Amino acid sequence: MGKSHRQFGNVYEDFTNAVIETGAIKDIPYFGQFVKYAEQVQNISNHIFIKKLSRFVEDINSLTHGDLKQINNALENSPVSDLADKIILAVDSLYDLSKAKYIAQALHLYSQLELTQEDFLRSLDLIQKLYAGDLEKLSSVNWLSGDTSDDLESYGLTSLIGTPILKIEHIDQQKLINDGRQDELGLIRFTQSNFGRTFLSVIKNLPPYTDLEKQRLRDSGKLKEFELS
Repeated sequence: MGKSHRQFGNVYEDFTNAVIETGAIKDIPYFGQFVKYAEQVQNISNHIFIKKLSRFVEDINSLTHGDLKQINNALENSPVSDLADKIILAVDSLYDLSKAKYIAQALHLYSQLELTQEDFLRSLDLIQKLYAGDLEKLSSVNWLSGDTSDDLESYGLTSLIGTPILKIEHIDQQKLINDGRQDELGLIRFTQSNFGRTFLSVIKNLPPYTDLEKQRLRDSGKLKEFELS
């Protein structure tokens, strides 16, 4: 057996131990599919994917057995037929293993009917794109409103400009003149979008919608109960 194969064997063994031998995840049939992905990767030289998948499973495995069953049910009955593949691809795209926990949090909220399908998929996309350090900073941010690019730079969050998290705040230029604030004319200010508020909650692992918002989302069909499997 070559050196690279032995190295892979160690990683693969760690992964299967995490999935099969420890925690409630071994009792959830759906997660057997993650092992199948791992077995397929065993046939290629690049096994970094297994390390990423192991980290994701480790984060998922911290949930209760009941939560895991709800995740399994959500994945099996999601209107998105290839949702599992999307999650796997999102995990595989990570360049920082610490971001796996945010994917796990988003999946947990989605399975608990605390996150719409659209916001879940948008969150997956953004987690992949943003720098891990910025995600960590966002976890301690309560609200973004009226911030200039200089303000965002002072927070270390200029990378948020141009993302769905922020929108340009409308400023009444005439009112600035009337108020004697000519020095602010032409100044661009940013505030968080509706999705931005949702995403901040996902990063903090908190339900993003108010009770009234959830009711409206249910009425519109954007939040639906998953059929019991």
